[in-house]
Amino acid sequence: MHVQYFMTPNPTSVNPDETVGAAWDRMNTLEVHHLPVTSDGRLIGILSDRDLPDHDDVLVRDVMSLEPITVHPDDELVEAGRTLLSNGINAVPVVDEDNALVGILTTTNCLVAMIQLNHELKLATS
Repeated sequence: MHVQYFMTPNPTSVNPDETVGAAWDRMNTLEVHHLPVTSDGRLIGILSDRDLPDHDDVLVRDVMSLEPITVHPDDELVEAGRTLLSNGINAVPVVDEDNALVGILTTTNCLVAMIQLNHELKLATS
């Protein structure tokens, strides 16, 4: 199974020149904990709700994680899951060969995959 089948495609991203307050509002509205940071459609960082300072006027570029760990749509889901676990992270941007953001894979996506695959396995063996 490949990442592309379980990732959240076309995730909302944030611009590095936006304020942390605007990013926080977007996270709350979308009920997400991570926002990829893009410039001209290319991934340049990731922002986690854990990164956000108390000052709403700080720019995203000043608190985002640079050079985030990424995966590709054709990567095996098991390997992407290992990447999440081994790095102690809960989300990883999915990029294409040009580093364009195409999705995001979260631990929740991986749990959904496990449940779906377990269900299919049970159906196949019954």
